[in-house]
Amino acid sequence: MNTLADRFRDDDTGIVKDYTGERRAYQRSEERRGTGNIHSHSSTSHPSPLKLVLITIVSIFIAESVVMSLLYVLPPVSNELAILIDSSLLIVLVLLPIYFFFMKPMKSSLAELKVLEDKQRTLSLTDELTGLYNRRGLFTFAEHALKTAKRGGKELCVFYADMDNLKKINDDLGHKEGDKALISISNILKTTFRESDIIARIGGDEFVIIQIGTNMESVGFITKRLGKRIDEHNDRAPEDYSLSISIGTVFSDSEVACSIDELLAKADRLMYDQKSSKSYYN
Repeated sequence: MNTLADRFRDDDTGIVKDYTGERRAYQRSEERRGTGNIHSHSSTSHPSPLKLVLITIVSIFIAESVVMSLLYVLPPVSNELAILIDSSLLIVLVLLPIYFFFMKPMKSSLAELKVLEDKQRTLSLTDELTGLYNRRGLFTFAEHALKTAKRGGKELCVFYADMDNLKKINDDLGHKEGDKALISISNILKTTFRESDIIARIGGDEFVIIQIGTNMESVGFITKRLGKRIDEHNDRAPEDYSLSISIGTVFSDSEVACSIDELLAKADRLMYDQKSSKSYYN
């Protein structure tokens, strides 16, 4: 049996081979739509230094003309007041075009960059196929959840789920059908667990769900509900195979130090104990 780390590595390698085409198609579709492509650049043009100098000179010339015209039509004033009015109007009339020609587009560019960065972060934490968190997303939020549980004196529950017979589905029916099966399992997990729970696909057929404040009785109820929804899906689905998963569940102890890696390793072993007792794909 491969170790947990080895299976992550194997799965990651398999995903790269299986889904490279899908990723490229996804990026091309995002480019056509003009959204979501983390490699796209802002369409806002940035003014050149020469353009800035020219606009500034023209603004000063126009501002000086306006000031002289105003001073000509206004009643006579002292030299000090005239200088103050002249300087104030010059500053305002020069800064306004600079703001509208340069500062405002720059602010728009920064806002677009922030949107692209947010999309890039979301994509880096999300599994493209299922929309669940990926392995990076899991560890990003799981450490925080573990600390939150410890501070609140609550238990943290880790469900380690593995979809049964994905390889056989891929081999017999093709990877497209395997993808459909993974999406179906992901949707069932989403409807079974709470919105506040962390649900991730961390490998080809492996999923992890993390809950805070769940007791053993609740785990039994959740597991039964999950099994029921899988059965309901199999009754409705037209495919020639049935979905099933194997699950291992462990709890953290708020008084005993334990890392997410240790919890995952324990849950992984329990999951494989359950899987080894099953008869596979018929």
